[in-house]
Amino acid sequence: MKHRIFLIALYLFVIMAMLLSACAPAATPAPAEKPTAAAAVEKATEASAPAGTLPDLKGREVTVAIENAYPPFNYVDAKTAKPGGWD
Repeated sequence: MKHRIFLIALYLFVIMAMLLSACAPAATPAPAEKPTAAAAVEKATEASAPAGTLPDLKGREVTVAIENAYPPFNYVDAKTAKPGGWD
């Protein structure tokens, strides 16, 4: 009888250990940071700009891409072919 209780407890312990190890997050290596022009500008302006302010881009052009497919937030009016709904 004691032998059966020991085996049942051992099986339960092994099952619980397997379940807990399966729930652990997978270890993923941190992605290597690629130096970009934007990162260099950000690092340069972080030291000089006070917290909560936008950096001075010194006349550089900023390109923003969106998909105008989420009315009423952003869309292209079918009648006038003009974009709208932006905040």
